[in-house]
Amino acid sequence: MTHHTHPGRTFNYRRVKPSRRLRRLCRRLIGPLALLCLAVALSTNGYVRLAGSPADKSDPFAWSQESIFIAASSTGEATDTICTVAPEDGAIRRVTIPHNENGIAITPWFSDRAEIICDHRVSITVGWHTGVAGYCLSPIVILALAGSSLGAWWIGRYRP
Repeated sequence: MTHHTHPGRTFNYRRVKPSRRLRRLCRRLIGPLALLCLAVALSTNGYVRLAGSPADKSDPFAWSQESIFIAASSTGEATDTICTVAPEDGAIRRVTIPHNENGIAITPWFSDRAEIICDHRVSITVGWHTGVAGYCLSPIVILALAGSSLGAWWIGRYRP
């Protein structure tokens, strides 16, 4: 496959060799950074899924003034999970977690405490990761980070 860049000259894309500078950049910066981001995404994914507080009809979650992430568990059914948030000093709200999504982040709209009751079992986590958990649970993000890690390794390992 060739492409004319200048009249009378051709460029063969199959014989393109990465420059020494690009190889060094991939080895020293892009590859390790992509691996670090992948490790953070996978560990956040595991933490949100496994270390959160379980909540369902028989075991409600007591929510105080912090942002939370509600991760839906896989029930094997194509049904949405509906959670009822009942604050002590405000209006009751229903929150729906679609079955094709990993979960949702919620910030409090009340001033005291609330109780969360869900119709299916969910995992509720509180902390700094609630803002990034939606991205970390996305398969597209995980695949992009893995692909960039692999690509940086491939370019960085090239020897002329």
